[in-house]
Amino acid sequence: MSTLTPTLPTRNVGHTSLTVLAFAASIAVLYYGRVFLITVVIAVIIAFLLDPIVTAFVKLRLPRTV
Repeated sequence: MSTLTPTLPTRNVGHTSLTVLAFAASIAVLYYGRVFLITVVIAVIIAFLLDPIVTAFVKLRLPRTV
């Protein structure tokens, strides 16, 4: 009768290097796209701040362009 010993999972070196490359690529995208990303974040903040005012104007039956 033979006894089977369980094998422990090993970490693949390719998986680790792929993780490091993905992390580096995401840092590079954030670094080079910072002007665009800052603009988008500020636009979203302004939109959230103006939403209650626009809703109040719509309830007063003023057009959205006001």
